[in-house]
Amino acid sequence: MIAGRLHWRAPEAKLVGRQSLAAFDFPHGSLVLTEAGTKHRASLHVLSGEESLRSFDAGGIDIFSSDLNSFRARLSAEKPYT
Repeated sequence: MIAGRLHWRAPEAKLVGRQSLAAFDFPHGSLVLTEAGTKHRASLHVLSGEESLRSFDAGGIDIFSSDLNSFRARLSAEKPYT
């Protein structure tokens, strides 16, 4: 997301202005999704199962399981990995 943010607000937060896109209410507060960009590219996806989640995987490196050398190699590569 380029110019969007998640904000923790008081319970049952109201969507105010054009920047507030969605609010998710929880017992102790609301998580509000906003987008300040002019192109309005924010999106939410509801998925069922791991296979559906894998369809959104754009590749890349898992920074939590890679070592410094493989991380450095990915950053300095001329072509993106697929």
